[in-house]
Amino acid sequence: MTSTTDTILAIDFERYKSVACVYQRSSREHVFHAFDTTPEELHKLLGRRSLGE
Repeated sequence: MTSTTDTILAIDFERYKSVACVYQRSSREHVFHAFDTTPEELHKLLGRRSLGE
């Protein structure tokens, strides 16, 4: 079974601050998000309708 997705999410977790990179394969666009390393902030990032926001 093969599945493809257009969005790749990479997260670099650090103790106090983390960075997420959202990469759109079709357009080759990327967006970086810096956030506090807390469960609440991670939940906000993952809960966005479009990670490119």
